[in-house]
Amino acid sequence: MTADRLEAGVEFVTGRDALMRQLLADGTRYVFGNPGTTEIGFLDGLHDYPQLELVLALHEGVAVSAADGYARATRRPAFVQLHTAPGLGNGLGMLHNAAQARTPLIVYAGNASSREAADEPILWGDLVEMARPVCKWAVQVEHPDDIAKVLRRVTKVAAEPPAGPVLLSIPMNVLAESGRAQVQPTSHGRTAVVPAAAELDRLASALLSARRVAVVIGDGLIGRGGSTAVTDLAELLGAPIFAGGWASEPVLAPGHPLWAGAFNTGLTEAAKAAFLGADAVLYLGAPAQPPSFDTRPVPAPGVRLLQIGLVPGDLAKTVPVELAVAADPAATAEVLAERVRSRIEEPVLIANRAEADRLAAQLRDSEAEYWARLSAGFDAVPISGARLATALGEALPADAVVFDESLSVRPFTARRLARQPGSYFRAPGSGIGSGLPGAIGVQLAKPDRPVVGLVADGCAMYATPALWTAAHHRIPVTWVICNNRSYRTLKSNGLAHLSPQAAANIPGTDLGDPPIAFHQLAESMGVPGRLVEHPGQLSDALAEAVRRPGPALVEVIIDGAFP
Repeated sequence: MTADRLEAGVEFVTGRDALMRQLLADGTRYVFGNPGTTEIGFLDGLHDYPQLELVLALHEGVAVSAADGYARATRRPAFVQLHTAPGLGNGLGMLHNAAQARTPLIVYAGNASSREAADEPILWGDLVEMARPVCKWAVQVEHPDDIAKVLRRVTKVAAEPPAGPVLLSIPMNVLAESGRAQVQPTSHGRTAVVPAAAELDRLASALLSARRVAVVIGDGLIGRGGSTAVTDLAELLGAPIFAGGWASEPVLAPGHPLWAGAFNTGLTEAAKAAFLGADAVLYLGAPAQPPSFDTRPVPAPGVRLLQIGLVPGDLAKTVPVELAVAADPAATAEVLAERVRSRIEEPVLIANRAEADRLAAQLRDSEAEYWARLSAGFDAVPISGARLATALGEALPADAVVFDESLSVRPFTARRLARQPGSYFRAPGSGIGSGLPGAIGVQLAKPDRPVVGLVADGCAMYATPALWTAAHHRIPVTWVICNNRSYRTLKSNGLAHLSPQAAANIPGTDLGDPPIAFHQLAESMGVPGRLVEHPGQLSDALAEAVRRPGPALVEVIIDGAFP
């Protein structure tokens, strides 16, 4: 076959070239990967396509987590290269996190030649079946003609709600052989849909008939805007605003007076009372699940539950919801606020404004009391988590971006490091180990802003090769290791099942013998490290690390006392 017999827009190229060119057509810049023999053809091709830069990870979990951070920060699918069955296996834990966080990842793994598959050669595996539990879709391409178009489908599936990782397996011979390729940017559908007028009327009527409303926002709003619409609606109703579900990123700009906090980082008593006092709860892009402090039946007697989300499977998933509407929660909040504004009576609006002022004062005073109690221990050694969070809030530049896997310190960092949407990322899913590499991905996505990764000591040990990656590529990320020499979060979780004494002595939760010197570990991989043991050292150490032109790590010894 020759090129002059091909229809317009179709080229006769190797599978490798089809893959590379389709990646470039979709604006791909970075390949987060760990090399292997079954991907040699792809890796060698990077010489011919210098627009694609390999971010070399020394463990597959690091590659996946760095890509996860990059995808979340750019709001675009990121490309990961893993090495056949063992490499995919090493990355599955972090792919589980990406699936939980609904991060769009394209995971390419090479496989042995399809001509040898019947022999089950070394490293061969059924990659599709391996990946299926943690991927939205998994596919192996069997002919070079299909590589470009399947990659477009993979990209589309990864990005469309609910986003998530997708596996693309390509045998070595398919990558090397030639075929017909039509390369073009991937087409994506539009999802900014709002409910029909009748459903909007039902929602507005339910909200206006309530005595007290609580608004719970979630990850379904991330990247869709809606901040102004949510606060407008809350102000009209005199309603507190909570974050429910995973709450992996802020949706609102910090400082709104009706912001009551995130369910998963702990609430003040005033915030809890505000939620429990509501007789209608509106969930916007959030699961209709009550917080752990709400021990009433679900739904609580006399409480109406309303839910708006783009993914039908998320609606009324396990909890009976009176009105569950499949729609874009951000766009719907905007039109719903207008519908409420047009129907609300003036006396009700005045009363709601007064309620909003009263509630805002209670939330503000309760938060101030919370920090006043904690500040009594700010001079203690070891350093308290609250003191570290406060020092970070004072030391970090206003434009700093935070990637937070501080775990037991997060109730403090989430408060003290409040950032604009797109500037604070919680570690995805519930498997630990993404903090070090996730911050690398965010820094690559936002090269003009300082990025700080907050990482608990137990989490950091899952991904220490990320330190070498940052040094090797001269990525100027700053890490703060919160070292309490224990899996303290596991001990805290144990309180739900065990006595305090038993929870404090769960086997395998103490990491102090021998103590891990993270600042020295960083130095061994080319990252300047510094140890901080006293509160008075925090400000200078943090400021110095952020100013460095390359990567840096500050290890802070924090209080691990329990309970």
